[in-house]
Amino acid sequence: HTPLIKVSRTRNFGARVVLAGATFDEAYAEARRIQEEQGQVFVHPFDDPLVIAGQGTIGLEILEQVPDVEAAVVPIGGGGLISGVAVALKEARPGVRVIGVQAAAFPSMKASVDAGSATVVGGGQTIADGIAVKRPGELTLRHVQRYVDEIVTVTEEEIAYAILALLEKEKTVAEGAGAAALAALLNGHAPGLSGKKTVVVLSGGNIDVTLLSRIIERGLVKEGRLVRMIVTVADRPGGLAGLARVVADAGANVIEIHHDRAFGMAAMGETDVELTLETRGHDHIALLRDRLAAAGYRVFEKS
Repeated sequence: HTPLIKVSRTRNFGARVVLAGATFDEAYAEARRIQEEQGQVFVHPFDDPLVIAGQGTIGLEILEQVPDVEAAVVPIGGGGLISGVAVALKEARPGVRVIGVQAAAFPSMKASVDAGSATVVGGGQTIADGIAVKRPGELTLRHVQRYVDEIVTVTEEEIAYAILALLEKEKTVAEGAGAAALAALLNGHAPGLSGKKTVVVLSGGNIDVTLLSRIIERGLVKEGRLVRMIVTVADRPGGLAGLARVVADAGANVIEIHHDRAFGMAAMGETDVELTLETRGHDHIALLRDRLAAAGYRVFEKS
């Protein structure tokens, strides 16, 4: 499930990319098999002290740019990133609150901290593939237990909305894993930070254009800026034109229209028209519904 953009960019550096398994853990097992079979050196993506130290430079940059930082919200997969960031922050400023964020589908670090040992948990689909890890590292778990104050989880819908918010408001493209920390803040999963000088780590921007397009459309639907309605109209000349006039007068923009005579639920002499409309929000949708009803149309909104 690796995004194609990650594969192509890695190949552009001259690497041989082997795609194996549906999760990080399955890919990890195949990488270990290849390493042993071919006698190669394995560089662990998170459970390695040098990798953790390298990622910890982000913590040093935070301290340099925001010396009075009071809290940091960081995504967690295997735990390498948050381990390095938390060590750098806590050793320099012990009072800084460090909060980790995991995808709800893969809460392995949270479960491991609760259990007191590395635990296998999670599975399924997530748009945050960069943190889709079923089992955290042993070394990273020890760092998290010592330095991280709290771990929270975010849903797929919350991650998707955070990606859209970053794109629209900050003009920043983030992948699912990269936007997870912001998703926690936007949805109130990290309480007690109001008024605090808080840093949110956006850890990646490798997202396929096709996935980004779907996220944008889903986000527009959630905000009431895109709606699909089925409207029953009289099946006679001018029926569709009359509907279009009401929609236009209400200020909605027609994105797509489908005229269904054969398969709809309308009676003989009527037809169902499916409209995809660009709107200004949920209040505008309610206004449009009222206008259509006042004009004598039966309306069903599809979600």
